[in-house]
Amino acid sequence: MSHSIQVAIGSSARADAFRAGREAAQRARAGLSSSGAQFALVFGSSWFQQEQLLQGVHDVLRDVPFIGGSTAGEIVLEGPVSHSCVVVLIASDELKWSIGVGKDVDTSPRKAGQGAAYVAAQRFRGQPRVGFLLFGDGLATGFADIDRMTAGLQPADVIIVA
Repeated sequence: MSHSIQVAIGSSARADAFRAGREAAQRARAGLSSSGAQFALVFGSSWFQQEQLLQGVHDVLRDVPFIGGSTAGEIVLEGPVSHSCVVVLIASDELKWSIGVGKDVDTSPRKAGQGAAYVAAQRFRGQPRVGFLLFGDGLATGFADIDRMTAGLQPADVIIVA
């Protein structure tokens, strides 16, 4: 199975959270040669005020769905950095993307993971899925909990990345 995927990465180390998110998203968008992204990954230093950072990203990306998380360090093309925001835009005419969010991961991690997977899978309505990205809350749960969240959720040929 071969799919055409375009990826563009933008980053910013501005001190202002809104401007960092906006600049990282603008830089990523400028690097995408297609008409637009269908999906984005956003990673921002925990040093930032997260709501402001996401507002800056949303100001540029508008209707592009995105997932990600706060970080203790970010990886950019030049190597590892800190106190920055990184936006990865993904575009494909052949692949589909979907997002689900689980709730109460700190008290019920398995139920939260299953809820997120269920919501994300609804968009596919029986169509084959080839991958599943799961971002757990590292402050609320560990990898063993994240692994349990996905148990029995996906067919054996689906790649799960946590």
